Amino acid sequence: MTQIEHQAFNALAVGVFALDKYYTVRAWNSRLSEWTGLEASALVGTDIRLWFAHWRANDFRDALSAIWQTKELVNLESLPSVIPSYFQGSTQRTKLTSARLYTAADGETVALFTLQDITPQAQEIEHFKTSMVEIEEAWRNDEEIRILNEELEKRVEERTEELARLNNALTKEITVRKQVEEAFRHSEHLLSLIFENAAVGLALLHQNGRYIRLNQMFCHIFGFSVEELLGKHFAYLYAEEERTAAIERWEQIIHGETTTLSGDRHFKLRNGNEIDIYFTTVRFTTADGEVRVITTGTDITEIKRAEEEMRLALEREQELNKLKANFVTAVSHEFRTPLTVIFSSSEILQAQPNMVQEKREKMHFQIERSVKRMTELLDEVVFIERSMRERTIAFPRPNNIYKIVADVIAELEVFDRQQHSISVQYIGFEGEPGNNNPAFILPFDAGLVRPVVSHLLSNALKFSPPETPVKMILERTQKDLRITVKDKGIGIPEHEQSYIYDLFFRASNVGITQGTGMGLTIVKRCVDAHGGVVMCDSHLTTGTVFRVQIPLQ
Repeated sequence: MTQIEHQAFNALAVGVFALDKYYTVRAWNSRLSEWTGLEASALVGTDIRLWFAHWRANDFRDALSAIWQTKELVNLESLPSVIPSYFQGSTQRTKLTSARLYTAADGETVALFTLQDITPQAQEIEHFKTSMVEIEEAWRNDEEIRILNEELEKRVEERTEELARLNNALTKEITVRKQVEEAFRHSEHLLSLIFENAAVGLALLHQNGRYIRLNQMFCHIFGFSVEELLGKHFAYLYAEEERTAAIERWEQIIHGETTTLSGDRHFKLRNGNEIDIYFTTVRFTTADGEVRVITTGTDITEIKRAEEEMRLALEREQELNKLKANFVTAVSHEFRTPLTVIFSSSEILQAQPNMVQEKREKMHFQIERSVKRMTELLDEVVFIERSMRERTIAFPRPNNIYKIVADVIAELEVFDRQQHSISVQYIGFEGEPGNNNPAFILPFDAGLVRPVVSHLLSNALKFSPPETPVKMILERTQKDLRITVKDKGIGIPEHEQSYIYDLFFRASNVGITQGTGMGLTIVKRCVDAHGGVVMCDSHLTTGTVFRVQIPLQ
């Protein structure tokens, strides 16, 4: 019962009290306290029969036996019409006593009684009766007695009508009160439905930090049932290392430093999943002065994930722009050298038409080597551009690995000008190595394997001192083709080896040695297209070993 309802109950002009089936007083309004001198604090919760004479208590028992048989509003004529005052010794007379069964909030059935005080009217009736007797005795006049009787009947009728009006007013008042109670119950039910079916998590907390009410969505977010969380402290949901900070925020809002807190928090659930929740926490005070806190929780895990994906996409876009800038710089630099060689050689040939044959052949060789380098650069550029735009796919067909390796070595030896020795060892192949040996015909994509062989051997020659050997091992197994290239070159710093397959990356110790940083990127993408693996084992000053495995399926 709210404070307003309680005040209205005590302000009623009629006496109202409620009994359960054990005659225990459940309610007793101020009007009855005024009539009887018995306060509600003394009566409520006690047996009403203790407060009345034994014979009157029996009358209560007999009068109440009918009310439990019906739920309708009835007049109890058998209820005693006289309730003695406990303290004052006076008598209050009641009439048109009504009773009705009512179901309390805790589900128990009680009887609600309404009593009307007609003491003044009864006293006036008694006065008229006395007057009538006195007139009858004094005058003994039938006519006067008749007139007096008529007058008395008239006045009794008027008083009876007045009592009927009062009773009707009381009935209407009870009806209005029932309507108010029903509206209040409906409002409470509506608020409960809204709380339970909200699309966000809602939790009501006591000022001590424990949950006193939660909706299903709040429990679903954290993977608990209502029974598991009810009565638990809110810090129970936080990881141990985060509880101190959470309790500090709670103290701020409880002690009035702020009335509202909001922000997102990260949680690890008991099933191992991780979620992000946006909380809004509000402190408020109830009508009875109690501090309460209500928290709204929204699962923003997907929003956070989308933000992270957007951030990564932005980083990828920035990296792509950086790669494009590096690409233009590297390729421009690499094209400039062979173009300069071609231009200067052609000028020398034109300026010296009588140049000796040996020098002329040298100039032609330089032009040819520069054109070859430009062609290779264009091929690398096209491959990188295509691999960045779409996934590289291998199309294995029968190809002669011996011929591919021999052709690559022949081309590299021309440009190396015999500064290094290149040896090849064949393992797992039957017969003598040669173009006509069918053992060297294997299923792979020649357009992707040739760049692997070419770049690995080219790098080994480029970064090895003159007069040092470069060795290639080709091994055929039942499952794959294994290509190993060993050199005794400058090696790769250990802390940089994880970056060697990144586009345009060049180790810090390459010095002035020319290169674009695309070779090993091409090797990695060609091997990946076959579903193979490439591994590197390198040490500074002692050399580098690259191992490639290409499945033969």
